[in-house]
Amino acid sequence: MIVSENQPPFDLAPNDLQSKNQLEPGFYDKILMPEQMYKSITPFHIKTGIHNCFACENKSYNKPLELGNFDASVMVIGETPSDVDFQTKEGKLLVDTLSWANYDLNQLYFTSLIKCEESATPDRCQSHLLAELLCVQPQVIIALGYDVGKHFDPTINKAGYISVLLDKYTMITTYRTTYAMTEQNLFEDFCHTIAQARVKVNSH
Repeated sequence: MIVSENQPPFDLAPNDLQSKNQLEPGFYDKILMPEQMYKSITPFHIKTGIHNCFACENKSYNKPLELGNFDASVMVIGETPSDVDFQTKEGKLLVDTLSWANYDLNQLYFTSLIKCEESATPDRCQSHLLAELLCVQPQVIIALGYDVGKHFDPTINKAGYISVLLDKYTMITTYRTTYAMTEQNLFEDFCHTIAQARVKVNSH
């Protein structure tokens, strides 16, 4: 999906256009202080904050995330947008694995640590990811890759590692899909962790 600066991949209500400007440069850099952690964040804030982001030099890069299902019970976080893009090889395998584990795709929120496909520096994107977490408030988070999980919990050292974020969100870290595709045993571990996360959802 190609997103141009003049064509956001979502609908803007008339009233939303009036507040768009205040959501631009680096808006979510301001929510990282503890006293601001649970401020009200809406799907519109998330979408405009990401697709109109000017937080770093990558502001003109393609931002292909569609960002839907904000009432989802499960958040799936890739490292890059291609990890959760159903049109890519790794995205198709991810969907097949989730379907195999009996997930309802309509109850999944797909996002990535890096918001711009061409970017290799996720540090400035992390504030967007935290905003998404506070907006969706999922029962379970699936982190695709240690690099994703360690942005929240630096102690992660194996697939299937379970962390609790902000004292309320359960996160399970597994391999990045592109890595799991390289060896049969890694893919089996990947599938096991996806299924393990499904059990966590059922237990809530």
